[in-house]
Amino acid sequence: MSNEDTKACPACAEEIKAIAKKCKHCGEILDESLKQSVNIGGSQLDQETKTQIQKDLDGLSIHTGKLIGFTVATGGWLYLLLHMKEVSKKFNLVFKNTLSEKMVTTIIFLYGAFLLLFSSLFSLLEQASRSEMKDIINLMSITQVISIISSIILVIISFSARKGIENYAKETHNIDFKMNPIATFFFTFFYVNYSLNKLKNM
Repeated sequence: MSNEDTKACPACAEEIKAIAKKCKHCGEILDESLKQSVNIGGSQLDQETKTQIQKDLDGLSIHTGKLIGFTVATGGWLYLLLHMKEVSKKFNLVFKNTLSEKMVTTIIFLYGAFLLLFSSLFSLLEQASRSEMKDIINLMSITQVISIISSIILVIISFSARKGIENYAKETHNIDFKMNPIATFFFTFFYVNYSLNKLKNM
């Protein structure tokens, strides 16, 4: 093979083919279009980028199975909301204020009100008379409204977080990282946590 057919890798200086898009010795991606096509299921990132992403995202997510398990064990949303509150400051630092602490606090407040009303509802049901049924129906309506409002806010927060993560990947590391909007809608911050783990482990 002539010297014209080879070149030195700019990362490790080893000899590679002149038309090579990726160094066989160190894994450095040499082709710009290939670098830009890297996504969640695509080519491996270089070690420096991986290290930086892991550093940026450290502490922002836990194993998604654990998050779901702990949330169920604490009676619904409690653990998830406390987790969101805990990571919000670093999340906003990394992803440019896309996780509203006020909105998370609002959901926690609404969830507390929901639990209080729900416990009151059960107390009334145990000793309900016909004259109290109207009060019980009104109380049920209020708890449903609180639940719906909380769910809407959680979806809004999750889509904002999705935008922040995608922008971070593109603007900071030139990675075309796309999160599924349908999964974001139905699985909210559980899916955000899952996506953070996927990005961190690329």
